[in-house]
Amino acid sequence: MHRAKSKFNKPLSHVYATNFHQTLDTLAHAHGKANQQDATSTKIDDALAAWQRVIAAHEPEQWTRRLNWDGLEQRTARLAVSDEQHIPAQPPSWMATLDRIRAELGSVVDSAREFPVLPQRNKPTVAFQEFWIPVTAWALTQLKSSLDLSVTRHISPDAWDSMRRALLQRLSNISESVLFAIFNRERNFDAMMNAYLSIGDSASASLPTTIYDLFVKRNQEDSLQAVFSEFPVLGRHLVTTIELWHATMAEFLSRLARDRELLSRTYKVDSTALVANLTLGLSDPHRGGRVVVIVHFVGNTKDAPLTKVVYKPKDMCLDDAYQRAIRALPLETGQAPLRILKLVACQGYGYMEFVEHRPAKDDIELERFYINAGRLTAVLYILGCTDCHYENLIADGDQLVLIDTETLFEAKLRNLVNDAAAQPQSRSEMQVRLSSSVTRSGLLPCWEFIGEAKQAIDVSALGAESPIEATQKKSGWIGINSDGMMAGLIEQPSEVPGSLPYSVGKRNRFNEFLEPFCNEFHRTLLQFIQHRTAWIEPDGILDSFCGLPRRLVVRPTQTYYQIKMQLTEPDALRSASAQGFVLEKLALAFLTAPKKPKHWNIFKAELRDMEMLDVPIFEHFVDSTDLSLPHGMGKVQGLIEISGLESCRTRLRKLNLDDIDLQLRLIRGVSNARWIQLDATSVVNTDDRLATANQSVGESTTKHPQQSLTEKARLQEAARIAANLQRDAISVEHGRIDWLGLSLGDDSVRMSYGLLDPSMYSGTSGIAVFFAALGPVHLPLARACVSETLELALNGHAGLLWRWWRDQPLGINGCGGTLLALEILSKLDAAQADRYSTAADRLIGALQADRLTVDKEFDIMAGCSGLIGALLRRGTLQSIALAKKAGDHLIASQNERGGWTLPNKQCYLGFAHGSAGICAALSALYGVTGEMRFVQKIALSLSLEQTYFHKQSNNWLTYIDGKSPPRTTWCHGAPGIALSRLCLLSNNVTAAQIGTRAYAQVQSDLDLSLNTTANFRSATPLDHLCCGTFGRSGILRLAGRTTEASQIDLIAYTAATQQGGLYGFGHTALVETPSLFRGSAGVGLSLLRSPCVSTVLSAGLLG
Repeated sequence: MHRAKSKFNKPLSHVYATNFHQTLDTLAHAHGKANQQDATSTKIDDALAAWQRVIAAHEPEQWTRRLNWDGLEQRTARLAVSDEQHIPAQPPSWMATLDRIRAELGSVVDSAREFPVLPQRNKPTVAFQEFWIPVTAWALTQLKSSLDLSVTRHISPDAWDSMRRALLQRLSNISESVLFAIFNRERNFDAMMNAYLSIGDSASASLPTTIYDLFVKRNQEDSLQAVFSEFPVLGRHLVTTIELWHATMAEFLSRLARDRELLSRTYKVDSTALVANLTLGLSDPHRGGRVVVIVHFVGNTKDAPLTKVVYKPKDMCLDDAYQRAIRALPLETGQAPLRILKLVACQGYGYMEFVEHRPAKDDIELERFYINAGRLTAVLYILGCTDCHYENLIADGDQLVLIDTETLFEAKLRNLVNDAAAQPQSRSEMQVRLSSSVTRSGLLPCWEFIGEAKQAIDVSALGAESPIEATQKKSGWIGINSDGMMAGLIEQPSEVPGSLPYSVGKRNRFNEFLEPFCNEFHRTLLQFIQHRTAWIEPDGILDSFCGLPRRLVVRPTQTYYQIKMQLTEPDALRSASAQGFVLEKLALAFLTAPKKPKHWNIFKAELRDMEMLDVPIFEHFVDSTDLSLPHGMGKVQGLIEISGLESCRTRLRKLNLDDIDLQLRLIRGVSNARWIQLDATSVVNTDDRLATANQSVGESTTKHPQQSLTEKARLQEAARIAANLQRDAISVEHGRIDWLGLSLGDDSVRMSYGLLDPSMYSGTSGIAVFFAALGPVHLPLARACVSETLELALNGHAGLLWRWWRDQPLGINGCGGTLLALEILSKLDAAQADRYSTAADRLIGALQADRLTVDKEFDIMAGCSGLIGALLRRGTLQSIALAKKAGDHLIASQNERGGWTLPNKQCYLGFAHGSAGICAALSALYGVTGEMRFVQKIALSLSLEQTYFHKQSNNWLTYIDGKSPPRTTWCHGAPGIALSRLCLLSNNVTAAQIGTRAYAQVQSDLDLSLNTTANFRSATPLDHLCCGTFGRSGILRLAGRTTEASQIDLIAYTAATQQGGLYGFGHTALVETPSLFRGSAGVGLSLLRSPCVSTVLSAGLLG
């Protein structure tokens, strides 16, 4: 490669940016005696305000704690954010490496590109690779020259290049945001569009690179002088990454060379076999950039097989003990042993047999896979497994293999923040039991919701999905390294989650094999009971784990990923202070405590790791209660309340049939919840007899239209439902009551299974409304349902109340529903009315206006529309002012067509999620305040809804794509439209406010929607308030059409009677559904004909 003379001849004083938190420590020890000439500048004021916004945007007292806990003062903090404090008297040691990087950049100005700008098929390029190819070539040369020949002699050119490419990718990841920001700033929009216009419709043509080439050349000529001057922290990150890469690769290669004889004995790899290739980038970097490496060995003969061995830079003694424990499991007739892996445990690192992902070849092998998975799940439950997502296990034919034992022996950590609180939060016995149940293992299906759009994903080992197509859209660079380069979705090869026994295009069938899975889980736990002495006795199997180290990640790794991404954003690379402010977010979890918690140094250790762009990891012994901190920072003594090993012993000692039954109940619950569909047209239900019952009863009521339930029958059925709810409660203690059941997910579509949340929609406050409506005898149960919410509201400090608003939806599936339930309870429970009202006022008092103005959900279910009814019904000056603030936000967020676009990019039309419900909320604001602005744009929404009226079904589409089939439910379609129109009319919205035409549409829509609702009969039995029979009949009854409503109720009641009291809730009877909107409490409330039904169904919006 031709090298021009280096043009690196300009000093870079601003890249001396030091570490913000090192500066803080220095100032704290020096008591703030440092450069003070800029201590009163506006720039410092702005920087200090930015820091305070990170730490104490909503809880000002957290700023004082942050300073006090590190021995800082306000004056010291001002000095710390001054740029002058981050320019040391002498260049830092890493500056010499940065000089060399710049020299390498300047030395290739006239050289040709090493790789083409645009990739050949299946050969992706790296963003802005032209800058880093010469740097990685130099770094690789430095690495090779630092190693003895004995270390390098069996390393192939491909293996060396794998190491270089891994570094290339990491340097690109760190710098791409900055480089693209500068490139995009210099390239105008027209130039980018011209790049695409120049290739026309040709799918194979390459985008031009003229502008991109000039950008690269110009910045190479000045050795990235301008870039490093504007973004000084970038230089430190690049140097750190290169130095850590050098150290970790040298360590790995030296170990590999030293261990060749050991590997030969274990894996039958010839000691002179060539390292043909390496696979890197499979794990997070920990402890100075160390990563897992898959080593590809090829023997010296022509037909020598390829052998893969996994190098892990961590202590492998726990893995070794786990394999021996698996080998000791008893086997009954017909039971196959679990797969045992060969491994080598060295001092602080080791090697493991590589497990190839291999899908099950047929249903016979698939069933064996799930049987073995049931057995493994039982073992991992006993051993205290957590976080077993799909990356930690591999499916190999009929076996599921654990490849990461850091998930075992999860310790019970003390909640030191809670311990430091003036009012520690208590947990019920069932909350404690579930926190150590099989559901925490990470193996079982479980929805997680990501980002503003609440995208639902399942990363569990058994619940993840195989991709449908061989390629899929992923985030990346469109037109990478060309004039048309931009961020977007690009086609990339699909990857099947390694824990699934499927190939691409095969759906997850776990639920089909749930019973074989559960049977083997059950049988294995019975074997543990039978052989428990061998495990827990002195010198037994569990004793072999004593004194073994285990690594621990103290936060969800997603948190660290997000912080890492933010650290490499342009704004964070402009100064040491800006970089430090991103890291300060890690302090927030500690600052909720009123006094400095004992584990504050965990935060300081996290800072040290994340400043190297490492994922922080800690270590403890499985039988210890202390946590070791890295970087020589000592220990956090007593952080662990019960060691992982002791928890395992206790679990085994207490294991009995009741515990096994609870675990099986949880397994079946979460698995069935994972595949429940909420659309009434496609509800999962294996019992066709319910549909038959509905059909037969429907025929009989047609012949006898006056037939309805007697009052006695209704009240008896409601009492029976209440008795069943009491029977099914799993925890009644200290004035609290819990149920297992289904809760609505954050996306308002999918369901999860577990302890019910406190919400009105699918949680305990909704059940409280039903119990209170039953009368005085059931009031103690109603109070128990909301005791946890009342305790928080009446006694929680300001920080807890603020987080109550932050951590759940605003609508009826969250804050709004709970407040509305408290309002209803204050009317039904006179003796406790003041308590409910005071609790509501304290919660409302903690609501800050900016929580409303950042709402992007908008709707009744999750957005501020679902909060407005509760605020208006509370009726205080503060609550009405907040309701008006929410209404103004809705008005400002309405799109030009009259709808509201939700984070999932859809614009819904119905009551629960769409414009109909939002307009109902605005009408309620008008009804209370008389202010015209709240109804001025309702006509526009009505016009939008009319556009998507489906004449063939006399119904409204679900959202404005013109394709979604109409539904006939409270949440979508005609019943909800009718409810919305009832709200408008009850709130005195007339032609004078919305115009004659719009008002005529309201009246016409009401008649039409009620007729559609009355005539609808579902082919699939679904009876709950949200999407079923009792929601429709309740709306008809609000409109005065009681005869039709009673007939509908009778159909559901008769069908349920024929099925032993089982109502249709959209799934099998294996999953409990006690809730108000999606379960039996709502059915019971409807049968009572309680006046509060109108408040519940309308979210408090009926005038």
